[in-house]
Amino acid sequence: MEVLVLGLPRTGTQSLAEALTILGYGKVYHMKDNFIRGDHSFWSRAMDAKHAGLGHPVTREDFDEIFRGEYKAVSDYPAAMFPDELIAAYPSTKVILLIRDEDGWVKSMEDTLLHMWNAEKEASQREPETANDSEPVDPRRLTRNEMVRKIQTYAWNDDFEANGRQIFREHNEHVRQLMGTRNEEFLEYRAAEGWEPLCRLLGKDIPGQAFPRKDDWAEYKASTKKT
Repeated sequence: MEVLVLGLPRTGTQSLAEALTILGYGKVYHMKDNFIRGDHSFWSRAMDAKHAGLGHPVTREDFDEIFRGEYKAVSDYPAAMFPDELIAAYPSTKVILLIRDEDGWVKSMEDTLLHMWNAEKEASQREPETANDSEPVDPRRLTRNEMVRKIQTYAWNDDFEANGRQIFREHNEHVRQLMGTRNEEFLEYRAAEGWEPLCRLLGKDIPGQAFPRKDDWAEYKASTKKT
């Protein structure tokens, strides 16, 4: 592990993940990788241990097992819920705290992640555990839904409107405090700043291409009619 991106979702994590790939870090463990690989149960257990005292706290060995040596960088939820544990597990890594303006972050969260998760929650409450006797619900879908519920419970106590802004401020300040005076290993960064500060931190040459502006949620919004 070489880079920990510890900004919250909707701060530019997807663009930065693409930028890190361009800079030679290969695949970045992002929320969508978790969904594709089906690592939901691991993160649910890790959240229970951290926030409810159930089971053992997540360790370097646990992280190594889930990342499987395939990833040199990690970004986005659910991993970003574990800044203390990741920094302790990989103390020599570079740490990037992605930030953006608070109002823009709240609106982006409401328009994308929260909108999708709430829609899925409503749908799951309307359907039985099996569509019929011959079409069981995918168990990975059940574990994914459980993980999403725990993210919302543990991150903002199931009330983003009331607690989201406070969580945004507290998370960012906590990461700053964790890094302390480790200025050579830490970057507080906005994706709009582009390549220069990122490459300076990582000791990389600036690529001869534009900084990526990647956001699959734009497609999601375009294809979803909000009521």
